[in-house]
Amino acid sequence: MKIIIFLFTLLINLYSKNLSSFELYQYLNNIRAQNSYCAPKTHPLFRDENLEEAAYAHSVDMALNNFLGHIGSGTKYDTFGFLYKTKSNFLDRIRYFGFPLMPGSLMGENVAKVYSKSNDVTSAFQKALKNWLQDGPHCKILMNPRFTHAGISYYKIGDFYYFTLDLGEKH
Repeated sequence: MKIIIFLFTLLINLYSKNLSSFELYQYLNNIRAQNSYCAPKTHPLFRDENLEEAAYAHSVDMALNNFLGHIGSGTKYDTFGFLYKTKSNFLDRIRYFGFPLMPGSLMGENVAKVYSKSNDVTSAFQKALKNWLQDGPHCKILMNPRFTHAGISYYKIGDFYYFTLDLGEKH
């Protein structure tokens, strides 16, 4: 009986994670389908598991080391950086987690730290997107039509969500 309850709980958690993940991509693509102050509307992005893994690793690193930035901490939570005794950058992480980097391909990353007492990841992500849309460089990355794929992830610690959005172009 305990095994059945455990499996049921595991399935619910997996379903919830995939549902919230689906909602994040849906919201991101809805934003891209509208004109913004920095760019006209553009096509939707495809979800990429490699970019998502890179984004998750960086969100964990930022949360557990309490920082916001594109350069990893170099600690054990910075997967690539720790392994190679350096501090990772987003291209290191994207390459490490298997996204194909082709010559001339465009890559980008947006990060955010959002305060929220709620466990509603979608509303926290909406705040992150709103902030990115209001900032010129982040908006241009978010709305760039050359990007074809995205990886969205987050890590929540206390009342803070640490979001990473990695974007890539596949030819």
